[in-house]
Amino acid sequence: MTKNNQHLPIYSVNVFNNNKFLVTAQLSEASKDEVFLANKVLGFECNWLSLWEYSDFDYEAIIKLSFNGNLMGLARISLYSDSDDNRIFNYLEIRNLECVRNFNRSINPVGLWLIWYCTRIAFDYCTPNPDEDRIVILDSLADSIDYYRDKVRMQEIGWTYSAPGEDCYAFKFTEEGGQDFLSRMQQQYGDPILQS
Repeated sequence: MTKNNQHLPIYSVNVFNNNKFLVTAQLSEASKDEVFLANKVLGFECNWLSLWEYSDFDYEAIIKLSFNGNLMGLARISLYSDSDDNRIFNYLEIRNLECVRNFNRSINPVGLWLIWYCTRIAFDYCTPNPDEDRIVILDSLADSIDYYRDKVRMQEIGWTYSAPGEDCYAFKFTEEGGQDFLSRMQQQYGDPILQS
């Protein structure tokens, strides 16, 4: 995914290690090797390599949070237009998101920073449609509904059909809700530092 022939930005963000010390992690695009690692070594449940193979990288990306070179989480995002003009994107969908399990995790938060990055990209790449009240949408599995509703504070849309045999619960950020989330993260953990 590019904008003006530039790849997605890289950010350094503050996280806490297991000793509760503030350390720095990186948000950036993932490579095919890292996606392979997610399934073969880290045991991620989502078939990330298959998602990589079927992604259209003109409109999609797989992003990561890493710490000391170690992959901590991945998210797959897609940009969409409400019209036939695919040069103007109106919203971003977080299609998949997975993190290293809590008992194997060396830093926190992981998922919140991935959502922050997705939301930041939405504001950088999208021009919201005034007739639609959303800039980010996300489909959640049933066991994560409370997380997105209560911790991330996304607005509920309701049950939706996702993949064959898989019902998901949809959430969204309006422009105001997305800006509020970005601000809350930055107030709690400090401002991310743009690396490139």
